Amino acid sequence: MVHMPKLRVLILVFLKPALYPHEKKVALIILLCSPILFIIGASFAFFVVIPKAWAFFIGFEQHNNITDLILEAKISEYVNLISEIIIAFGIAFELPIILLILILIKVISRESLIKKRRLAIVINFIIAAILTPPDVMSQFALAIPLIVLYEISIFTSKFIVGNQNAESKMDS
Repeated sequence: MVHMPKLRVLILVFLKPALYPHEKKVALIILLCSPILFIIGASFAFFVVIPKAWAFFIGFEQHNNITDLILEAKISEYVNLISEIIIAFGIAFELPIILLILILIKVISRESLIKKRRLAIVINFIIAAILTPPDVMSQFALAIPLIVLYEISIFTSKFIVGNQNAESKMDS
């Protein structure tokens, strides 16, 4: 099995001869930032969202004289839920990379991202509702970073696409 940093280097070495100088810079940025963003998303889920979600689930326990309602989670269900949340947040935090790639291959433009900002906010909340446990706190904990990452994507695309356009004019 190939170690992940070695895999990124192998991909870059494989692609390097076919890329222009400005494309090499973008490929390096993408290959370096994608695991960092995934780790940030997974860490955010593990240290912020999961404790809040677990507190929400524990809040359903009731101890009274008539009946006791006690949470008895199986370890396999707990591990499955935790790993699903961590992976979902890690993938969701890849949003800037995905948008940057879509902008670079001209599927979308920076201007369309700016125009569709309201729609993106609604879609981010829908995605957050699907990916998180059924409490509002975790939904907001995913939706707000997604919106911030969307704005970061717009901001960074200005520099990367602007530099790419300037360098491609110099190449021709």
